[in-house]
Amino acid sequence: MNKKSLLSNHNLFTALLILSLIGVAVSNISPTASHLYWIVMVVVFGITSIIANYNRAENNDKTELKKGLVIQLLHWLGSLAAVLIVYAFYHTGRITPEESGLVVLLILALTTYLDGIRISWRFALVGVYLAVVALCAAYIEEYVWQILFVAIAIIAFSYYWEFRQKRHD
Repeated sequence: MNKKSLLSNHNLFTALLILSLIGVAVSNISPTASHLYWIVMVVVFGITSIIANYNRAENNDKTELKKGLVIQLLHWLGSLAAVLIVYAFYHTGRITPEESGLVVLLILALTTYLDGIRISWRFALVGVYLAVVALCAAYIEEYVWQILFVAIAIIAFSYYWEFRQKRHD
């Protein structure tokens, strides 16, 4: 497998869903310990989306790529700032660990969704998935298995779509 296929938007999408599932498990086990995980995930999701945007815009000129990079960096830095503010609220006792985790998950969902609108439907779908995870975490006591099955279904659909697209090309 070459580097380009390894970093394809489809593989990046699959990796983000798997990292999201790991985050759900970490949050479920220890809401307090999950804070660092989600901060790191904001950075990882940002880097992943920048790679995906580069994949999409590979044939564009350098000026267009630089402009897109600046926009994405500002987009994801804004998200990181919002996450750090939520954790400041947590550390001052304004919100609980569980509440801070849900808000951070919602910030990540929105940021990923909005970036996905620009880059790829797959990233927008990851954003929707993260929002559903946040809703499930807020309202359903035992939600991890349901979220796992939804992730598997989404990944299977993505593989089907990728196969279908290659067959029609």
